[in-house]
Amino acid sequence: MVATVSGVEAVPCDSEHEAAWLERNLLERHLPRGNRSRGGQEVPTYLLLDDQRARPRLIATNLADRSGPGRWFGPYLGGSRARTAVAALQRVLPIGLTGERLGSVDGELARARGVAPAAREAMIARLVAVLEREPGAVARIIDALRVRRDEASAELAFETAAQLHDEMRALAWLLAEQKVTRPGMADAEFGGWHQGVLVRFEIRDGRLCDWTQQRSDRAAASPLLAATSPDWQVFAQRAAVLAERLSR
Repeated sequence: MVATVSGVEAVPCDSEHEAAWLERNLLERHLPRGNRSRGGQEVPTYLLLDDQRARPRLIATNLADRSGPGRWFGPYLGGSRARTAVAALQRVLPIGLTGERLGSVDGELARARGVAPAAREAMIARLVAVLEREPGAVARIIDALRVRRDEASAELAFETAAQLHDEMRALAWLLAEQKVTRPGMADAEFGGWHQGVLVRFEIRDGRLCDWTQQRSDRAAASPLLAATSPDWQVFAQRAAVLAERLSR
């Protein structure tokens, strides 16, 4: 395989999660001879926030049909990570305990934690802010988990501390920047240019799934650069800078 390599191209991503999604998109688009495992081993997963009054819930699911009630977030790459992240969110924001028809055990737990139905709207708003990656909301929930982890460690509850640490890592993965796979993202082409190298990206069916790079003068690249939306300009420009460096 190494003998067949004619060059190296790379695209810098904003997180490991984003890089994993871009790799998956490329594998599914091209099915390269050296790796024809369709999509890899990780399972695309969504989070469903169902704020019904009887029993609000947040669940991880790999269902493709998202037409049912509730709010959907994702996709995220990795069912195991997503479920662990949900456990972290529920630990700090136990929306299930704000339901109006709790069983005896959950009712007792809600009373012990001081959670009541009146807290539902505020708690759900905080949860949505986290899942929409609002920096302040994300920082607060990570800090809350860190405090609990450190308290467990100080009390020599090392298994609990390890679990909390795993939940923090999973949540950080879930909330990391990821824009290369988004349902509903319009088909488009965009690009970046740097010192004679043009990188052109292609979005199809909600996925950034391909790119090409070539030598080009600024004038020839201008139409594509002008059509590149602000959301993608930094991403594309960074890729062009790296492409030019690798081509030297």
